[in-house]
Amino acid sequence: MKLSFGYGGSRHLWTCAAIFVAIAVAAATLSSAQAITFDPEKLKRAKKVGKLTWYGSIYPETLRDRLVKDFEQRTGLDVNLYVGGTGQIVSRLKTERKAGSRNVDVFDGADLEVINNELIKTGLMRPYVPTSAASITGKFKHPESYWHGMYFWTLLLEYNTKFYNEGNVPKTFDVLNKDIYKSKVVVSDPARSAAGLGFIKTMVHWKGWDWVEKFAKNDPLVVAIGPGVEQAVVNGERPIGTVVSSFTSATLKKGGPVAISNPEHLFSSPEVVGVMKDAPNPDGAELLVEYLTSKEVHEMFKGSGWFPCRNDVSGPYGMPAAADLQLKFMSAPSIGLTREEIAKKFHSMLRK
Repeated sequence: MKLSFGYGGSRHLWTCAAIFVAIAVAAATLSSAQAITFDPEKLKRAKKVGKLTWYGSIYPETLRDRLVKDFEQRTGLDVNLYVGGTGQIVSRLKTERKAGSRNVDVFDGADLEVINNELIKTGLMRPYVPTSAASITGKFKHPESYWHGMYFWTLLLEYNTKFYNEGNVPKTFDVLNKDIYKSKVVVSDPARSAAGLGFIKTMVHWKGWDWVEKFAKNDPLVVAIGPGVEQAVVNGERPIGTVVSSFTSATLKKGGPVAISNPEHLFSSPEVVGVMKDAPNPDGAELLVEYLTSKEVHEMFKGSGWFPCRNDVSGPYGMPAAADLQLKFMSAPSIGLTREEIAKKFHSMLRK
């Protein structure tokens, strides 16, 4: 196994996430994973090539290390994994192709807009239907099978039960700019956090910049990254937060003083996997996709606090299964502005 890393600033959203999920990941076992089988002829052809290159962003590190080692042991293939944020990996792929390099077999990432526009439409990926495709929840697989979901997180509305109850808690995201919630809400910074960026993009798409401007004037606490939102809600600094589901799940599992305000989560951010069109080891690439979409591996995703994308695996602690989850938006909508432009506009509103 060979690992290389290239994370940028937006990936810092998950830097502290291991604190919440490390114990669960360490406790996860692969005993049930013995049911995973591979096409023997495909495996034979893949082993003639011998190695497999995977560009992806599976997190946390303990999870991806376990996956790589287990796949290597099962197949005898040597996996070279480069880790980075979705945008960073796509930029690297485009740069490599300009230089004539065609060395990547499998890609996984989390920004569907980037994946669909810059990898699929430009012909860098090809369709592949894994044997378990029917078990992937419909909204988490590409209609033409270019990618299939592995896991996802959602943005939900969480509150501290020492300050609010079901009778007086805000029920929807769009009321967070009302006077009654002034100085009560914490969000993450769109300049650094994928969750914070998704929140602003989604609210602009749904309610417009006027809503965001009123929200900014309502004295929200803006913290750098996602884990800080959960911390602020738990300690009561701000008893209402727009929180990443994995953090809520971990706090609920520990018996922390939080609850989910509304079963409808604002949006999801799925991690999806697919095969590169010019993969040097096409059979090995398909075997890895088979592995990463298997039920046993999705149980591991669940153990790390993520929502598995399969409809036959339950959700993480305190959450519904993917098939039963209510989402306002499938993913954070595009609003035609860059991250830098969105963050600059939001921060200017905060300063008014």
